[in-house]
Amino acid sequence: MKKLCFRMIYVVIVVVLVVNSAFAQEQTSTQSLPECIVERLNEPALMEQGDTKIYSGEYLDAISLPVGGIGTGCIQINGQAERTIWQIFNNHCEAHIPDSFFAIRSQVKNKDAVVRVLQTSKVGPFEKMDSLTFRGEYPFGWYDFIDDDLPVKVSMETFNPLIPLNSKNSAIPCAIFNITVSNPTDTAVEVSLLSAQKNAAGFMCAEKPIWSGPVEGTVFADFEGSDYGSWTASGNAFGTGPLKGVLHSEQKLTGFRGKGLVNTYASARDAATGTLKSSVFTISSDFIHFLIAGGSHAGKACINLWVDNKKVKSTTGNNNDQMQWGSWQVDDLKGKQAHIEIIDDVKGGWGHIDIDHIVFSDESPKTFKSKIKGLGQNRNRIIKKSGHSILHMTTDRKSYDADPAQADKLCALIGVDKSKYNKGLGDMTLMVLAENAQSSASWQNLEKLHESWLSTNRLSGPQKIGPSEQGKTYNGALAVPLTLKPSQSKTVTFVLTWNFPHATHGEAQNKRQWQFQGNKYSNWWSDSIQVARYVKDNLNDLTDQSRLYHDTFYSSNLPHWLLDRISSQVAILSSKTFFWAAGDYLGCWEGCSSKNGCCFGNCSHVYHYAQSHARLFPSLGRKIREQKFSYQREDGFLTNRDGWEQEAVDGMCGEILGAYREHLLSNSQDWIDDNWKYVIKTMDYIIQRWDADEDGMLSGRQHNTLDTELTGCSSWLGSLYLSALSASEKIAELENEPGLAQKYRNIRISGSKKQDDKLWNGEYYIQIPESHIKGHNYITGSSIDQVLGEWWAEMVGLDGHYPPERVRSALNALLRYNFRCSFVGVVQKPRKFVDDNDAGMQMICWPNEWDRPVKPLYYADEVMTGFEYAAAATMVQSGMLKEGYMVVKAIYDRYDGRLREGLTASEVSSRGYSGNPFGDDECGKFYGRAMSVWSLLLASQGYYYNGPAKSIGFDPQWQPADHTSFFTGADGWGLFSQTRGATGRQTERIEVKYGNLKLKSMVFKLPEGAESTDVRVTIGEKPLNAKHKLDDGRLTITLSSPITLHQGDAIEASIGTVESR
Repeated sequence: MKKLCFRMIYVVIVVVLVVNSAFAQEQTSTQSLPECIVERLNEPALMEQGDTKIYSGEYLDAISLPVGGIGTGCIQINGQAERTIWQIFNNHCEAHIPDSFFAIRSQVKNKDAVVRVLQTSKVGPFEKMDSLTFRGEYPFGWYDFIDDDLPVKVSMETFNPLIPLNSKNSAIPCAIFNITVSNPTDTAVEVSLLSAQKNAAGFMCAEKPIWSGPVEGTVFADFEGSDYGSWTASGNAFGTGPLKGVLHSEQKLTGFRGKGLVNTYASARDAATGTLKSSVFTISSDFIHFLIAGGSHAGKACINLWVDNKKVKSTTGNNNDQMQWGSWQVDDLKGKQAHIEIIDDVKGGWGHIDIDHIVFSDESPKTFKSKIKGLGQNRNRIIKKSGHSILHMTTDRKSYDADPAQADKLCALIGVDKSKYNKGLGDMTLMVLAENAQSSASWQNLEKLHESWLSTNRLSGPQKIGPSEQGKTYNGALAVPLTLKPSQSKTVTFVLTWNFPHATHGEAQNKRQWQFQGNKYSNWWSDSIQVARYVKDNLNDLTDQSRLYHDTFYSSNLPHWLLDRISSQVAILSSKTFFWAAGDYLGCWEGCSSKNGCCFGNCSHVYHYAQSHARLFPSLGRKIREQKFSYQREDGFLTNRDGWEQEAVDGMCGEILGAYREHLLSNSQDWIDDNWKYVIKTMDYIIQRWDADEDGMLSGRQHNTLDTELTGCSSWLGSLYLSALSASEKIAELENEPGLAQKYRNIRISGSKKQDDKLWNGEYYIQIPESHIKGHNYITGSSIDQVLGEWWAEMVGLDGHYPPERVRSALNALLRYNFRCSFVGVVQKPRKFVDDNDAGMQMICWPNEWDRPVKPLYYADEVMTGFEYAAAATMVQSGMLKEGYMVVKAIYDRYDGRLREGLTASEVSSRGYSGNPFGDDECGKFYGRAMSVWSLLLASQGYYYNGPAKSIGFDPQWQPADHTSFFTGADGWGLFSQTRGATGRQTERIEVKYGNLKLKSMVFKLPEGAESTDVRVTIGEKPLNAKHKLDDGRLTITLSSPITLHQGDAIEASIGTVESR
């Protein structure tokens, strides 16, 4: 009885909240947007086409470009042109492979030779480049090096082949480097290009490299005195002088030098605040190094560098008390007056800062060597052929099964789990495409290599060596000498390939059985030499087709910053988020940690947001769908995670919509004919499980992508359910199942009306929970996903479910309540993804804070890009172009190459830092949901495609009078353009750049209030017979017979229009 009374009271409270909230929203629904949002909407850069972005200075700090094929592992190259992270050995750990770099030697007659490493950090005696700029348009990265001591100009292009629709040639385990040297002088210059490479075959793991600090430099502050000397303290956090160790036993502080340090925990634990400011000094070194620990609170608990009254550098702790080295590169600030300040302006958890041993030094923090485990028995050999030379790197070490006793002994010796024993067994190949390459299978040390190359302009050494001793390996190198005449340029191509077939992907523990063996690429190529020769033999096609994709995509006249954002997330396919096992299973973690993938199982409630992979590689989209269907239970239950039965209503609805998308991106009905029963069984399961009365209103506990259980009905999951019903209805019609189609139609129509009636609060859509079921609810909150089903429906050509004017109002509410122009004073929990000075859209916000549930959805206060992209695309679909672009521009600005620190430092977040343009953060790096950004392209062009029906359509939201954009189909891709002339003539052009496009009909939107007078369809000069029909502003052109456009073909439709009376 008490429970019943409680539930009745709860119901009354919820109803009152909803009614009061509706009244409040109706009073505010006409309010203008916040001024800062209006300013952002009016920024000229938002809608300008712009040009290629050039990264320099601090905008290089966060760059990490993954280079490698789909599911092959990758090498991440940073903004200094260093290959800092190697993940080609079936490893997730972020291994650094030392002694692997490019260098240039140049010499003008009668002058000393100049040697530089092609990066902006030194490698032993190889001096760094003074500076560089970077341009990145995935899959290409371009580095332009700057050094006044070099008589030549040098640049490097790096990429992996990426060819939409060609999955094999986009999954080659390789990295290509084109190094171009130009001679701008009036005299000849002798040049040599060198590539040095460590043989890391046999890799088991690498200890995370932790720098032990500078060996040389000037100690600016060691805090060993009784007071702070020339430093000035204010507030009460810093006391009267440095602390000698720790004062409170609960603080487990380690890693400081000597006895004294700055430790603001000492005075009042995490309650005290204050500032410690150094005296002014002149910057005279390349780096400032310091030991740091304590809280991760950007701008509030940190160490800052001030130059000319401007804060130019800032670093926080990582919410621990293990002091580690932090560094600022300040070579570009030499000669300037500066001071350092240490701030503690935080009370509460981790509200303190620890600093020690500030050193001015020219020594880079990246001169350390990562300790690689598993090396030994390595062999290098040089293979010279006409037009190319190869450094082949292998290991004699056999697989675990071949000698378990020896393997166990080695694992015990080096402290590695035997599960890692096989992962690095395989081989690597460095190849240079040149006739006169010099080579060495082994060089002993950097100093001798540098001295010999500098003085003789020759690379020499053994052409074969090995096996190496236990724990040791060899470093090899290839070099190409060139003579450049005045004004001459030459390009040398280096290719790195790998083949490590002994992979164990995924995980298998307890009830989670998601583990797969081997790599798909090893089915195509038996070793890295075969890979290298395949690349060599097909280099022109691989390069030309990758460049054709890039050039076609960037021929779109959408804002360049938006094109960058859309293309950049395709890099996720090359990251360790994806794997492609030997048995053909394509695996998708949600993201990457530094130890493993984050969140297993091709998670449906994450990947139904992702669009890039399925649009660029429809065969892979179908593969992922088939894999999911293979886990379907007899009752239709479809697991959210492969290999583990987890129920998620949004995941199941997303699988249905994904299946319909995969059908549309096929060239016939065969695929859906083979798989439609899986779709129907899951649709029926959803109905029986959450909508037993078939009224279109969900009920019960609904696990979802926010890792909680929602109850009752919400427009978020409800609209997604309606779209899944609509897709199932279409599939049932295709399969001649009119009864099923009618059933789904009836539920959909009922649900559309009831959801709109009951969930609309006068301004936006809400949730009505069920009081008798425990769950995490948002009730009257404004949810970023509140019209998610509308987003999906538009992408796959389905009708919407809610009145368009209400959808636009709901989207405006997201701008008003969820979008933040900055996060100063805004709580982000449990994870902080956005720097306080950046903008973004929070997941769920309550206009009336008293409406906020005591236990809201777990991630309500977070900001995650995959959701933001979907909401922004829905805005564009709904005619709110500038608003949608503004939301995405905020993300673009957050990932602009500048390093953001002080974010949540866990492995299931951004790991404490962010800003890399290539792969967004959520649960780890390179998070799969971020591929929802492709929907911005679809929305901007108003794209519809039905491959089996041979139908294509466009309704551009971006510049309908002058629009150009990239599109993909089942068997081809190309460029679409639309123009509207002053005479009222509208011209459509569809050009196939790759593959082919089968067409029977085309659909285009005419200007508001226009009627068509005549339509002329041509391919080149050849006219085609066609009929046309105008319906609600959409003109359908039907050809008399189907045609196939091949590469280079273009079809044009010239449409005469007049204003309707």
